[in-house]
Amino acid sequence: MFEKINGRLIGATTLCGVAISLASVAFADTTPAAPAAPAPAAAPAAAPATPPPAYGKLTVSGLFDGYYQYGFSKGKSAPDLNTGDPGVGGAYNLTQATPSLALAEANLTILPSPGGFGGKATLGAGSTAESVNVVPGGSEARYANFLQLYGTYAFSGAAGGSLDLGKFYTPFGYEVTESNQNFNYTRSTTYQLLPFYHTGLRLTLPSEKGFTLIGFLVNSLEDSAYEGVSNKSGKLAGIGQLTYADPAGKYTIVESYGGGTNKPVNSDVKNTLSDTDFTYSFTSADTLGLNYTYSDSDPTGGNKTVSNGYGIYYKHQLNPINAIALRYDGYTAKTDNVSQQYKPYDITATYEIKSSSQWLTRLEYRYDGANVNTYTDSNGNINKENESLVVASEVYTF
Repeated sequence: MFEKINGRLIGATTLCGVAISLASVAFADTTPAAPAAPAPAAAPAAAPATPPPAYGKLTVSGLFDGYYQYGFSKGKSAPDLNTGDPGVGGAYNLTQATPSLALAEANLTILPSPGGFGGKATLGAGSTAESVNVVPGGSEARYANFLQLYGTYAFSGAAGGSLDLGKFYTPFGYEVTESNQNFNYTRSTTYQLLPFYHTGLRLTLPSEKGFTLIGFLVNSLEDSAYEGVSNKSGKLAGIGQLTYADPAGKYTIVESYGGGTNKPVNSDVKNTLSDTDFTYSFTSADTLGLNYTYSDSDPTGGNKTVSNGYGIYYKHQLNPINAIALRYDGYTAKTDNVSQQYKPYDITATYEIKSSSQWLTRLEYRYDGANVNTYTDSNGNINKENESLVVASEVYTF
């Protein structure tokens, strides 16, 4: 990400006029003394110097993310990619009624100097790492602890920019892998339409006018855990992302678009994916987010599926410690030769307590629904159209 900080030091000088009376020596004893000139205003304290970037040095950061989740219907918790059941709580939340580790993460980063090399490794464990890398039929379980691993070359010059090579998170989606960076704790229903990561090249080109262009050449647009592990299509995928950030800080627009062919099981699948995200800050305490996702999956010799996803996000900061967040989202999926469309959605409300810069507590209620039987009962039978649950979570960052 390209960041620019402009600082301005404003100094003030007070000019004081002093009246001077000239009198003869004879009257010097009787002429009142002129008032003393006021002391000059003290100069403002100099702003503290910005520390230089830690180029070439290894820095370590990370988090511990744990949760307790209870589904009122006691349905099956984990998503089932074979049946299409998204499970209770969406992506990453794989356990029910027991304290669980979602993610233990450590980021090892070497910041490259302009014209130099660096890199980043994101090491992870927990249900998030399992969800990202493990899929039936073709698994990257052996790489589950490496959520990201890439080298970076930083361009010299005023414009900056960088080139990355390796494994990195996907640019698609309003939400990200680390829960503390999202409005809500659980991920949205629309999140199911998106890939988790890619492997390949990433070129970042920022500008000083608020625009950032990122181009990707990767092994696969979708199903990266299959591609190159158990199956290979032999074709690369391309992704482009354009971001505009309002210089005044009121809004941000992000458009991501990609296409490619991969081979998740036995045949090639042509994929197209578009994701549009808009964030607007009404005030320093009120933020609105909008998301639209288009997904087109066309397997060779199979039935094409087109999905249209949507999301509305709202967060209100009650005070420096407490906040509330609301989300409504879902998608419509239409498959050729299938008369009924599939329409899952969720409604989520979150109460947030940020007791310090390192601790984040969230209490969340989530309701999932669909237009057909989608969710399982406690015996694993798919016979329900809705689910509801509560989640308590704690995230510690370092």
